[in-house]
Amino acid sequence: MKIITYYLLFCLGISSQAACQELEPWQKDVEWSFGNSGPVECPAEWQTHGLADCLLTGTVKNILGDLANSAPPGIANRSCAMLRAMVLAKNGACAGSYQIMLLTQCHNPQAQDRIKAVGQQRVCSEIGLYSPQ
Repeated sequence: MKIITYYLLFCLGISSQAACQELEPWQKDVEWSFGNSGPVECPAEWQTHGLADCLLTGTVKNILGDLANSAPPGIANRSCAMLRAMVLAKNGACAGSYQIMLLTQCHNPQAQDRIKAVGQQRVCSEIGLYSPQ
């Protein structure tokens, strides 16, 4: 995924390998959500938060507009929602981006706790690094 690619490029560019370690667990949770298109365990919450168009088929064109032409195939459910979170993060709408991230982990309270512990701004910054291929 793109976040890992950026992370690796950053690591290659620094002089101290000690400063460049494996992704933290919360970063792995973000990465997983970007790459997962499996069924969602809390679809009613998704509909309440305006993510119904991502359920099942993931209408990426409605979310990304022209960027949808470069989105990878198989975008649905969590991966579709995370593309919306990415757009929000890139536009400075961190509260919405962060909420979507938490919703993609509605099945995993431990992941939600890790994300909450890091905080909205740091998670939003991480999400904003992503770029569809």
